[in-house]
Amino acid sequence: MKFNSAFLVIIFFSGLSSFAQDATVYGYLNGDTAQTPIDSLNYLWKKSIVYSLDSNELWVADRIGNIYTSSNGVLSKYDTTGVLKFSQSVKSMGETKQMLPVNSMKLIHFSEEQQTLCYFDNTLTRYNDCLELSQMDIVNASFVSYSGRSDMVWVYDDVNSKLVLLSLSGNQQNNQKIENLNGILDVTNIVQIIELENKLYIVDNEKGVYIFDLYGSLIEYREEKGLKCIYVKDGLMIMLVEGSLKIENMKLNESYTFPLPVKEVEFFQPAGEHFFFRTSQHVNKFLLQIAK
Repeated sequence: MKFNSAFLVIIFFSGLSSFAQDATVYGYLNGDTAQTPIDSLNYLWKKSIVYSLDSNELWVADRIGNIYTSSNGVLSKYDTTGVLKFSQSVKSMGETKQMLPVNSMKLIHFSEEQQTLCYFDNTLTRYNDCLELSQMDIVNASFVSYSGRSDMVWVYDDVNSKLVLLSLSGNQQNNQKIENLNGILDVTNIVQIIELENKLYIVDNEKGVYIFDLYGSLIEYREEKGLKCIYVKDGLMIMLVEGSLKIENMKLNESYTFPLPVKEVEFFQPAGEHFFFRTSQHVNKFLLQIAK
């Protein structure tokens, strides 16, 4: 059994310019599936830049590779070469739980402490009033995730065990809900909620990935214990498990597992042809190259 050629080229968005700091990690991978052994691949991790962070500092990358961080009440934005471009105090908005770069022109700041969503432009200038989640009939939001639909976000209400597709305009008539999420899925440890390619993915660290359509119907469950986070592009599910990236073609049920180029990775995010890997005190940017 062989992978089709599309599986061997992992390109998610437009390419990014790389940054000095030459370092390369080579490997030779024996791939296998649940059915039969498959051909081996040569692969190469090529490092391009490392960002130093505090252990409690939050970060996220946008789709073109800009990095946003939040630490001690300050938001910062770095360009693709690691140069600090803008900073902004957000202490009055409460402790940052998540940052969502909707696009390169808009960033959403989520405070679990204050239960608010606030918005910044590409220079980290705040605009409009913050959205009070309590006014949207949400008791205790613990996760937010951007939606592919314009001006919408997913909000997980932990107390009510419901997932709400929320209109950022404040128009509750456009809101969509998935009620009694714990009862439907029997989830125990949700670590990620993300909408990708017109599907909603809920990741439970102890069970696997639950996949919903955009009408809120559960359409698939993929068992995979020990997941930290996932990403999906062009039918490939990329899963971070302890010490490795597992990349699976969901249509063909074919997969490869790639040992990571750095240890103790807590989270990953693809951008362009690169992967960002978060450890306790760094974000490492690598290019993955694969050949038969």
